[in-house]
Amino acid sequence: MALTNIFDFVFAPLLAAIFWVAGFRRKVFCRNLELMGFESNPGMRRLRWRLCFHASRDLIALILNSGKTPAISTRDKMRLDEMKAGPSLLLTAHFHNWEFLGRELRRQGIALLAAAKPMYSARAEKILQGLRRRAGVPTVSGNVPRTGLKHLQQGGCFALLWDQHAPQSESIGNFFGHPVQMNPLPEFLLGHRPCPVYFGVLLPGNHLRLMPLLSTFEGNWETKLTQRYHRVLEILIRKHPEYYYGFFHARFKNAAIYPGHRRQAQSAASLLLPLPSFKMGEGRGEGVRA
Repeated sequence: MALTNIFDFVFAPLLAAIFWVAGFRRKVFCRNLELMGFESNPGMRRLRWRLCFHASRDLIALILNSGKTPAISTRDKMRLDEMKAGPSLLLTAHFHNWEFLGRELRRQGIALLAAAKPMYSARAEKILQGLRRRAGVPTVSGNVPRTGLKHLQQGGCFALLWDQHAPQSESIGNFFGHPVQMNPLPEFLLGHRPCPVYFGVLLPGNHLRLMPLLSTFEGNWETKLTQRYHRVLEILIRKHPEYYYGFFHARFKNAAIYPGHRRQAQSAASLLLPLPSFKMGEGRGEGVRA
């Protein structure tokens, strides 16, 4: 039996059981279920177990740098070609193994650079950076706006998780009917260098999907981008809730009180402020169907 199968059948359930018994982020998970409209019933207990199990499998896969090459449809191969032809912005979320999404895009020839919010633990951050280097995914944590803009100007693809709580941000989106603070970094980058925006994800069953979100920058394009991003993410969560690890994050901290949390975090994230002021540039391209 392959080593990865041994870890899947033995160590993943064991690690998941440890998370479950320890009550890992249980209160945040339950609060998010209420806020996102998921009913609290015995099925939600099963959902929490499946989340712990899938998260354990994905964590082990990241540590081992294992995993099969995902299937890519003809449509998504065309979008990969579009990304190779010029600069692009890739937005993703805490869904399935998002770390391997970057690895696969690099393997497909995409000049990817990803923004990474530093972890609170310096030791854990050092370990994670080592895993990312082994997976071949370059990341940046400091001076992110300038570095990301330079990467786009050089024709590369810049990627970031966009479903994280963004304290002190004035950019607001609507997620499951609640206002959430959005990282303003995409607005800054697209304001300086308009380019196609995609939602990227690895789907259960090992399929890579790239969904265009925006390619024209007229009118209130910032609101359109936020709405389309959350529309795609909400569909994914409703269809595959057991793969959305954002359930363990206090995403609605600006609008709701979480047990053991302050109502609003005060510390500024390194990916956010301060951002330089900018003048809106002009974009080109065809419209995107939502």
